[in-house]
Amino acid sequence: MEKKLALSLKNLHKSFGDKVVHRGVSLDLYEGEILGLFGGSGSGKSVILRSIIGLETPDQGEITFEGRNIVGLPERELFTIRQESATCFKTALFLILCQSKKISLTHYVLTGISLILKF
Repeated sequence: MEKKLALSLKNLHKSFGDKVVHRGVSLDLYEGEILGLFGGSGSGKSVILRSIIGLETPDQGEITFEGRNIVGLPERELFTIRQESATCFKTALFLILCQSKKISLTHYVLTGISLILKF
């Protein structure tokens, strides 16, 4: 059985002034898959997540959620899409944990709660 595409990023570009954050990021996530984003501070992980939920608008590219391109949608339509997902923003506790503790905590959370990138 073929898996359904849940989320797709195609050729995503994002800059803040002269600071280029993303240059051609693409990924596909299918139902049942879990994706982890890893990288150093300032590498653009949060910008990708904020773009997926419509809090940032990419300079170029497409973000397709359940078959619908969400880039440039009005806030009212983004709100409706956000109601179908869960978002957990960074907290002070999570920021001070070492990487191994973050991975352990993520495993614990993923086994009990559906997060934005678990389809």
